[in-house]
Amino acid sequence: YWEARALEVAGHEEPARAIYARLADLQSWHGFLAADRLDRDYRLIDEPIDVDAQALQRLADDPRLIRAREYSAVGLDTESRRVWNAVVGQATGEQLLASAVLAKSWGLDDRAIFSAGKADARRALSYRFPVLYRSEVAQAATTHRIEPAWIFGVMRRESAFIPDVVSSAGAVGLMQLMPRTADYVAELQHATDWGGDLTRADVNIDFGTFYLNHVLERFDGHQALATASYNAGPNRVSSWLPAETMEADRWIDTIPFTETRRYVRAVLAYAAIYEHQLTGSAQRLSSKLPPDRK
Repeated sequence: YWEARALEVAGHEEPARAIYARLADLQSWHGFLAADRLDRDYRLIDEPIDVDAQALQRLADDPRLIRAREYSAVGLDTESRRVWNAVVGQATGEQLLASAVLAKSWGLDDRAIFSAGKADARRALSYRFPVLYRSEVAQAATTHRIEPAWIFGVMRRESAFIPDVVSSAGAVGLMQLMPRTADYVAELQHATDWGGDLTRADVNIDFGTFYLNHVLERFDGHQALATASYNAGPNRVSSWLPAETMEADRWIDTIPFTETRRYVRAVLAYAAIYEHQLTGSAQRLSSKLPPDRK
């Protein structure tokens, strides 16, 4: 992508466009940006996962996987994931694809996400990018004036929709909120009776969306800067702003923290995918990336 950008700036339009054309077939951050340079629609295709019926049935009959399903049904999700991973964690090829199909059919969406991703089924959108917690997201999006697709993009990147996940740093739940951030949000919202449970989907999504809007307002509606702030903190992002006006795609790809750089790319690309999932089309990423200023 940056080779093409350099060629374009140097006036070499034809080789630049040839590179953009190759990239524009990809379902990724740089693929979407390349499509924008060519004014093409994004190549968002939901390809089904076709697996051998017998291979799928063998997995479905495995008593260990049945146990994982039943653990999930009674709310023992951590135990369910432990058992599931022990069975299919080392699977490859057809078995891995079959485990994605089985997990989705059983409502174990986070397992389907990981299996489809590990199997490199990149265009299996319904497996890799399920639309979950619709009502909670719709409510939070309306209340806090945030695009639903952006909320889904954050959740997909942060937790893969595992409501009780806790990171090594102590962030909790679907939108991976630190308890101190949740306390700050609760104070700003005057939510004195929220109970402190960040594994509750409605609480986590509401608080996380409120904080997204909070950092969005701090950065004058700049979604890329707000996304970076959600990951790295607004003070750190302020220190990264360029001394002179800079194209947003260049700023993002030069963020000094690798984790945050990858995070912003992923969340914004995922948001485009979710916008397509929700509405049938996606706004251009470039339309949401005004230049960055100090």
